[in-house]
Amino acid sequence: MSRRDILGRVVNLSRRHGYVYSSGHLRPSMGVKGCFDYGPLGVELKRNLLNEWWSEMVSSQEHVVGVDNATFQSSTVAQSSSSPGQNGTSTSQHNLSVRLHEGNGEACLQSSLHDGLFSHYFNTLCLLNRRLPFGLAQVGPCFNRSSSSQEHDTFIFNGLQTSEMSMQFFSTPKTSNLSFNTWHRDRLSWWRKFAGIPSDFTATDIKTTEHVQSTEIQYKFPWGVDTIERISNHGSVPVEQMQASFKTDMQGKDGRKSVIPHMIETTASLEGGLLAYLVDGYQEKQRTDTRGQSVSREILRLHLRLAPLKVIVLPLRGTKELRELSDYLGKEFRKAGVNVRSIVEVSPSLENYYTMFDEMGVPFTILLNENTLKTGILRVRQRDTTLMQQLHITEVRDMILRHLEAD
Repeated sequence: MSRRDILGRVVNLSRRHGYVYSSGHLRPSMGVKGCFDYGPLGVELKRNLLNEWWSEMVSSQEHVVGVDNATFQSSTVAQSSSSPGQNGTSTSQHNLSVRLHEGNGEACLQSSLHDGLFSHYFNTLCLLNRRLPFGLAQVGPCFNRSSSSQEHDTFIFNGLQTSEMSMQFFSTPKTSNLSFNTWHRDRLSWWRKFAGIPSDFTATDIKTTEHVQSTEIQYKFPWGVDTIERISNHGSVPVEQMQASFKTDMQGKDGRKSVIPHMIETTASLEGGLLAYLVDGYQEKQRTDTRGQSVSREILRLHLRLAPLKVIVLPLRGTKELRELSDYLGKEFRKAGVNVRSIVEVSPSLENYYTMFDEMGVPFTILLNENTLKTGILRVRQRDTTLMQQLHITEVRDMILRHLEAD
């Protein structure tokens, strides 16, 4: 199977199991080309990836804080806070102008978080007594003027609406190169740690223009290598321009010395990352079914931390006692913050269930039978090995939590 074929199969699997599909998939006349809807599993996958990014970029960082902005921005604010891109043009020039109600003038639907994020620079600098370094992070929707995304072209990679994960780090001039190189290394390492094939995530050589050093984190998509994150060292230019525009001292403190901070910026696409991990996790395996026949199975081998649904509890009979036991286990997992689902309807074929759960990317399936009621022994099937493990009902939650925390 060629890599190009993989995208079509990922699209079909995503639609089939409620990950993501074209807007208006049931009634195409109501959809918008280049827009996509997310089902239950897709929403959970997005949330898990976003939470991992926030934990890495904000919660675990000593000097980074989160902010948020309105999706609409005043054209004047956008222009005054923007800095030049790599081609020398202001990022605000790419925003989508939208006419508001009479008397409210014109505003921009942001195509980037850069301007809104940077507008928090001075207030945050003052809150921190001008001490460097510090960082600002935000996740928010961005809108493109046009989209080339089609289901079997690049899918969600370049839609009309995307979610941007951005961080701006302000350092002293003497440490800016070290900060840039550290973020460059750490960001590549972060993308790779959730991948089945880490080498498909690569970083480009550092490019230097008149004002900007930049590098890109790229993934080997079915259509070719494409960028999912950019890391840039803008130097002192953004703060110098803001200082000149507002005629206010925007300097930070390096010890007792006043300096113009340098800005290091990381900008990642949530949709790009999500699609990369869907492609990375998609596999087809030859397996032997219960009749001893070799069959081809689709598996979505998502990292345990990203998998939207961690556990399915499956009673093998529809008795009241087994349903109550299934409900009990579900409550125990939910108390521990584990996304779990109990299956009430029992299929005559376990193979059908295994096939469906593997395609959904579910790491663990817990099987309950009449013997479980007598002895407390149940079976746990693992997606990646297909092996069955027997455990007592009092041990199963802790065993699965250990697996989830270890990764």
